[in-house]
Amino acid sequence: MDHRDARIQALLAAQERAGGGMRADPQWTHDGHNVGDDVIAAVESARRALAAAPVVGFSWLDDHALLVDAVVRAHAEFRRAERDPDGYGSATLHELRRGIAALRPSGPPTADELKRGELDRLAAAGDADAQLARAIDLLGESAARLGGPALTAELDPSRGQELLVAASQQGHDEAQFRLGCLLAAEANALPNTIWDNDERDTKLSEARTWFERAAAQGHAAARERLKGG
Repeated sequence: MDHRDARIQALLAAQERAGGGMRADPQWTHDGHNVGDDVIAAVESARRALAAAPVVGFSWLDDHALLVDAVVRAHAEFRRAERDPDGYGSATLHELRRGIAALRPSGPPTADELKRGELDRLAAAGDADAQLARAIDLLGESAARLGGPALTAELDPSRGQELLVAASQQGHDEAQFRLGCLLAAEANALPNTIWDNDERDTKLSEARTWFERAAAQGHAAARERLKGG
């Protein structure tokens, strides 16, 4: 989490809009001073502090705490440096601190989130088992053959297929079998028109190639698919 988080940007934008509305309304001007200027100045102070806040990257909670602390420090600096006779700028920073603090999660990451993160790390490092596990998850399939159900409801078929191809290219027989099934399903889902025949034939040929590679390693289901033509 960092200052670019959409929720933080929404909080800043809301305060900025409020300040802009005050600037445009004469009733917020007293003795030649408009409190909207103080609100806008406070928002800019928070933006600078948040953008400069260090991001550890080790823990969501650590990064979140650093962002809250950045607004606290911005508030202290604002009170020292800015003319804020009516306290609207200070109140703005107080509301921003409260809003960002409320973004804190209710507890530590779940076991599934930690497992998913570890699988992503291993998959990026080239671990074929991890690539297959995440592919199954992202494609929305059951992961029972790898020790449990899908980790999450998140779906990203394109990324899932990329990981499936990566694991298959490393010689993972289960990945090769599943990739063959995926390509065969895609071929059969194409419209039955003359313009789609070439694409269908290409996908079916690729599917057969992956079934053959898996079967050559003793994958029983792949051998059955080849028997079926």
